Amino acid sequence: MPNQLGRIKSLLSAYQGCMVQLYAIGERNKILDTYGILEGVYPEVFVVQVEQGGYCRKYCYSYSEILTKRVKVTPALPYGRSIG
Repeated sequence: MPNQLGRIKSLLSAYQGCMVQLYAIGERNKILDTYGILEGVYPEVFVVQVEQGGYCRKYCYSYSEILTKRVKVTPALPYGRSIG
């Protein structure tokens, strides 16, 4: 599992600072499907900044949430490959 988490982290770090599509299943199965900028890739978590209605929000997720398919990050490119 550590190798898979490292692979996910390296894939995400390639898109740091780029526009991504964020799909996340939150508490009580609330679904978030939006676009934002992959702001930071850190040792245990990554951060996506989303602008909604004039406000900037930051969403922070761990790499294991991608592994368990609670979060999916896709580069906002026509040929982008899904991470998660």
